Amino acid sequence: MDEGVARALHTLLRGADFLGSGLWFPSGAGPSPVRHINGRCRARVIGNGLRELDRFLNVLLDETMTLHRLRARPDQKNTANKWSAFQHWRGAPLSHDKRLRALGRSRNCLFYCGGYITRGDSRSTRFFTAGWPEAEAGSGRLREFVIGEFLDISVAELAETCAFYRLVATDLFGELSGNRPRPCRI
Repeated sequence: MDEGVARALHTLLRGADFLGSGLWFPSGAGPSPVRHINGRCRARVIGNGLRELDRFLNVLLDETMTLHRLRARPDQKNTANKWSAFQHWRGAPLSHDKRLRALGRSRNCLFYCGGYITRGDSRSTRFFTAGWPEAEAGSGRLREFVIGEFLDISVAELAETCAFYRLVATDLFGELSGNRPRPCRI
């Protein structure tokens, strides 16, 4: 595997472990306690963490494109668009792009609006689709909120969202080497 791809993959996986475990790195000696992110800045801290994961994925996509002799687009900040373009290039179905777009809106709401929903997914809707699944396991639907509600993400939803970023990285990593990275410890 290319050194740039390996570094970008390692950074994304470590970031997902860190945020998914409640901003703690798991100890090597056994299960580590999960620390809840509390306080008045909770939404902003989580939004910033999700922005970092998205940025790490963006860099990983650039490194992957370079490895395939495609033109990397470091100026393209929208990771969902970059993911869709790469999926189109390799002839793969557009998996993950809907959720990546919802995560983009969610992290911006958390970071810039403190978690208070001020607009819907588009100008014509009052619903906001969050970047994490409904509480109903296996439904495949993303959680929806109404304008004016507070966008809250539980510790379990945050861990699942970080596992999603690991899944996306695994899809790219498997594409490159036929291998899979170690399972997530969250």
